[in-house]
This record gives sequence, C-alpha cells and structure tokens, in this order.
Amino acid sequence: VLTMNSTGASANLYADLQLAGTTKAYIGIAGGNSQLITGSVAGDLVFRAQTQKILFSTNNGTTAHMTINSGNVGIGTTAPSAELHVSSAIPNIVLGETGVTADNGLWDFTANAEVFNGRAVNDAFNTAGNWLQVDRTGITVDYVSFPNGNVGIGTTTPGNLLAVDGNVTMDGLYAMGTTTTSSLIATSTLEVRGASGSTLWVEDGSVGIGTTN
Repeated sequence: VLTMNSTGASANLYADLQLAGTTKAYIGIAGGNSQLITGSVAGDLVFRAQTQKILFSTNNGTTAHMTINSGNVGIGTTAPSAELHVSSAIPNIVLGETGVTADNGLWDFTANAEVFNGRAVNDAFNTAGNWLQVDRTGITVDYVSFPNGNVGIGTTTPGNLLAVDGNVTMDGLYAMGTTTTSSLIATSTLEVRGASGSTLWVEDGSVGIGTTN
C-alpha cells in the first residue's frame, strides 16, 4: 500500500512520472482551482499526460477501453450539461462506419454560426455534403432545411424532392413554380378539397382537365 499525504490546505498532491529524467505524466489531486490542469477545482483527481495519450485497458492491454458509470463527460468544457457535452467554436461529432466502400463511412454533426448541420463526409475529412440544416434564434427554430437529395415519407425510394406514400392532411397547400415546373402528383387518386366555405384557386396560368397543355 502506498499512501501519499499533503499537509498543506491548498497544496497539490501528485506523483511525477518520468522517463530518463523527463516528466511524462502527473497523477494527483488538485489543491485548488486550475491546479495541475486547467479547469480543476480543489479535490479533483487529475490524470495528465505531457505529450502523449492517456489510455485505459481492461484486457491485458490488448485494447484501450474506458467506462464511465455515472456523471457527465465534458470535451472542451469543465461544466458538462449532459452525459456528453462537446464545446468549441465549431463543435463536431463524427460517426464512422466500417466495412463500407470508399467515402461512404463518415457522417458528422456540427454547429457553426448558429446553424446545426448534418453532413456526409469523405474519408479524407476535407469535403462534405449537407443533408440537414437547422437555424435558430434563441430557443426558436427559424427553419429546417434538407439542402440536398429527396425526402421520402413512407418510402425509401423518393423520386422527387418530397415523396409521400400514404395520405397527407395539410392546413394550407402552396405550390409555386419559378423557372422550373412544380408538380403535385398522385399515382392513384388525387383529391383536393377544402372545408365548407373555403376556396381553391389558381393565381396564374391555366387549368387542364384531361390535358397537359
């Protein structure tokens, strides 16, 4: 049993681990705020490597593991608000899938300039395509955008920007064409109706029944 004791009320208690006379790591208890490591408070247990990684293993050193049974983990913050809290100017969380073809394995979630983004990223992690963007003002979401690809509801093979396999109930429907054609298409029956006293109108152009021109 090794017992280490510090009699000073605010003194750090630590072991200085050296290789060939050079300090490589510290293990200790902080004696005060930001002692041994930035962000610590008095009584914190500190593991600090000078230049290398800190690894934890439970299988004879074959694989690095770390399990935290309770509490919150902060990366870039000393006051994590949840089980995992990542904080930086442009925080980023990456999901990597193995056993896939080139440039198909990385997904990330990032925030920048108050916009949350979901992206598909290439293997070199230098090119990405946004599939989700969410903008906010305070706790109010200003918009949710899917910048690329098609959205399918009830189908995994959407052929248009929005494809719904099933019934849709909408309180207001607005379709606006610019230089391209906007279409509302049903593969079986298309029923457009309003409540009593409501109106269906076409603001510009012509309406064809049984004809496309």
